Amino acid sequence: MYVLLSKIFNILKMKHLFLFLFAVLLSCNFYAQQIDSIVVYFEINEFKLNPSEKQKLNKIKEYTSVEKITIEAYCDFLGSYDYNFNLSKNRAKTIEEYINSFNNKKEIISSVGKGYYPGTTEELRKNNNDRGIAEHRIGIIKIIYNNHVAKNKEITPGHEEDNNSNNLTIIVEESTIPIVRTGIEEKIIEALNDDSNSQLNIKLNNINFVGGTPNFLPESKDALVELLFVMKKYPELKIEIQGHICCQDPEAGDGWDMVNENYNLSLNRAKAVYDYLVINGISTDRLRYKGFAATKKLYPEETNEFQRSQNRRVEIQIFK
Repeated sequence: MYVLLSKIFNILKMKHLFLFLFAVLLSCNFYAQQIDSIVVYFEINEFKLNPSEKQKLNKIKEYTSVEKITIEAYCDFLGSYDYNFNLSKNRAKTIEEYINSFNNKKEIISSVGKGYYPGTTEELRKNNNDRGIAEHRIGIIKIIYNNHVAKNKEITPGHEEDNNSNNLTIIVEESTIPIVRTGIEEKIIEALNDDSNSQLNIKLNNINFVGGTPNFLPESKDALVELLFVMKKYPELKIEIQGHICCQDPEAGDGWDMVNENYNLSLNRAKAVYDYLVINGISTDRLRYKGFAATKKLYPEETNEFQRSQNRRVEIQIFK
């Protein structure tokens, strides 16, 4: 009897050990993966990709070990439900076909047109000259890949991405020097040497966001790192971070934020930059942030995607 019980006990121990090791291996495989997102924009009633949007998708060529790719496409409020559902499906199909044109591994596991973008309504527009909402005519491409085999991706020490929030939580070493310069330091030096104004605005061209959210797009990393580098290099520098949006009447108030579920989109985008700097050690005494909604458009009458993208921006104002 004792021998029999001993054997049963050993079998149970081995079973638990196997389950434990399986869980550990599964966990390691999960955390070895990362997710990047690419957002492409479409013109009204179109499902063709402009050259600038194709360039965004070309970044997929930089990955050598993609596990999965998913595609979701949306439309704004214009048109009927059936029309927009079919249009979004065609947008998803266009994205899928373009990726497959240079990627033969067929990692795309889903390609879905979802019709209306969540929350898109005519009430958000409130401008008869604005035919729709550009930030809702989008395709979202998610790339799940193994982080140790991505090629041609220069990682600054300390860069990490919080995939749970789909926003960048980048912790940068004190001594970090930006790998890629985006021109921010040169603009700030020029502004500091200009005695004609006590308050000077600098447009941050390379800080971009997922449509309808305050979440940074991956290509924003270099500009954010350089801005942080400059703030540390010039400890007397104080700035106000100013958020702007496109695609609605200046009198309509701020845009709808799909993440925080409030009408503070430009404010929340400015705060995202503010939070990034604070997390990385910049004193709050040197920073403040403000949202201007659509009241300070560079292009008051937006007629194409370039003008809309220019109005979706973040600026900083220097206080001498």
